[in-house]
Amino acid sequence: VKGNLITGCTYGVRIKEGVSDITGTSVNYNNFVDNTNYGIYNGVASTIDATNNWWGDETGPYHATANPGVVANMGDAVSNNVLFSPWLYKTQETIVPTKEPAYAQSVVLDNTGKYGWNTFSTPIYLDDTADTWAKLISLTGLKYSVAYRFDSAIQEFVPLLAADVYVITPGEGFFIKMDTAGSLPILYSTEQSLMPPSRALTVDWNLIGLASLSHLTVDNAFGSIATAPDLAGYGQVVSPSGNVNQGAVLADGTLHVGEAYWVYMLGARTLAGSTTTPVNW
Repeated sequence: VKGNLITGCTYGVRIKEGVSDITGTSVNYNNFVDNTNYGIYNGVASTIDATNNWWGDETGPYHATANPGVVANMGDAVSNNVLFSPWLYKTQETIVPTKEPAYAQSVVLDNTGKYGWNTFSTPIYLDDTADTWAKLISLTGLKYSVAYRFDSAIQEFVPLLAADVYVITPGEGFFIKMDTAGSLPILYSTEQSLMPPSRALTVDWNLIGLASLSHLTVDNAFGSIATAPDLAGYGQVVSPSGNVNQGAVLADGTLHVGEAYWVYMLGARTLAGSTTTPVNW
């Protein structure tokens, strides 16, 4: 199913219970707008590929746990067993002719099953329509109490205010205290000439996230800042409360995209990240 406007239905696409096999079924590059119950409802246990669709809003489709937020401020809903991330944050006819990589994913906040402190980070550069704190939180009307970044140069937390024009860059970690479950939509940059991101780390503690689109082990994520002959690197990695897992993370431990981690540096180094392909097509 590709290249359609699906609107005004009770179910935009519905896979009814009892269907035995949906292998190979995909729903991509469509516009889902104002469908009453669901944009896509999947009644079977197998997952359907519904990536790279426009859901009626740049924040993506509503899902109670995978992309939570204020329903009225989000796109058409999806059921369980629907793979919707990444999604388009422009209509498909806008994207397809130009082949712009205008797609998005979300960082779920309160994914630990509790309201309160969470961490977040973005893996790659953001679109300039949503790259500051003020722009980012305005997308979903995020319900939170306070948010902070960590200034490693002075080893102090700095508050992020609602009108803050501080630019959110790849690899930087943040803390946010949530009032309700929600998600931050990460709108990836449409620029096609951006190099992979990098981040300067100082001696002492740094709060950083993965500059990668995939979960990685510590060894793989931090190879560029590992200790080498005559070159001091990172000494410890700690997953703070607010992450799915907390405590010290060993070399073969997994770091999750969208979370933030404390990294203690024995020497000043530069963390090298990764980015998307030139276009998402």
